[in-house]
Amino acid sequence: MSDQQMDSEYLPDDKKHEAYYYGGGYNFYPKKEECPVGTLNLWNGFRAERMPKPTTQGAKDGVLRILQHIEMLCAGDAGAFRFMLQWMAQIFQFPEIKGKVMMALVGKQGCGKTALWDLLERICGKGVAVSTSRPDDFLGTFNSKLEGCLLARMAELKRDEFKGVIGQLRNIITDKTIMVGRKFMEAQQMNNMTRFFTDT
Repeated sequence: MSDQQMDSEYLPDDKKHEAYYYGGGYNFYPKKEECPVGTLNLWNGFRAERMPKPTTQGAKDGVLRILQHIEMLCAGDAGAFRFMLQWMAQIFQFPEIKGKVMMALVGKQGCGKTALWDLLERICGKGVAVSTSRPDDFLGTFNSKLEGCLLARMAELKRDEFKGVIGQLRNIITDKTIMVGRKFMEAQQMNNMTRFFTDT
């Protein structure tokens, strides 16, 4: 584990630089009580939990704007709107239960797809939500971006970029564990709690 990762936002302050001293190594347990004794847990909660709480009216206004934006992305389709809300709610209500459906938003450039991702990334925090435009960052040998990741975005991908990797993609969407590889280090099997998101 690199020094840069030790300093990342999703590690607790009292655990930074301590991974080398954990006999059980490190893993990812969003439900902290499931983390074995002696194992460094990469999960440190959502960034939103550490944000200042807004006023009641401010919170209501913010939620209303978010719901209106999501409804617009769903083109007024009530079923799609309900599904998207349930998909997002599951991430925050049950982070320890892996969602096995990839969210795909398709729309014209400028319709607001990235704005939704920006919101999710802000709520989750650095390292917990990760975005890339290179499928190899998630599907390749060196896929350390998935280490400690709860929400992963494949940004602005074209249909052709999925050719030949559908099987791999299906596996990382549904498998309970994943091999995480870093350069010059032995790959490690980790819990796979990542939900996947793409827009195009």
